[in-house]
Amino acid sequence: MTIVEKTKSKKVLHAIHDKYYAKDAKKQEKTAVAERASEIVKTKGPSRNDLMLKAKAAGIKNFRILNKEELFQVLDHPGDAISITEKAVTRWKAGWGNRKAKPGAFTSACQPPRV
Repeated sequence: MTIVEKTKSKKVLHAIHDKYYAKDAKKQEKTAVAERASEIVKTKGPSRNDLMLKAKAAGIKNFRILNKEELFQVLDHPGDAISITEKAVTRWKAGWGNRKAKPGAFTSACQPPRV
């Protein structure tokens, strides 16, 4: 290697080292990630949390179990709010399950006597 090549390679190595191991390299990375995240949020419109706050202010019941699409519908068409929330409540309750008790298993109403 000639002296010129050594100086060029040192400059390249120093640039790479400063990029990843400099004192403020992590700070630069965090700010870049935060900027990208803010761009993503701005492009997709209001978040579900923002919509829930608007629904709460509008006095819509069961707004916490509505998904984002349903929140949009409820806020755009307040007259349909009751039917939309009823559908969401039935969907929510269906997730609890309706499994029947196994034969021979005790239910809370007929526990065996304690000895």
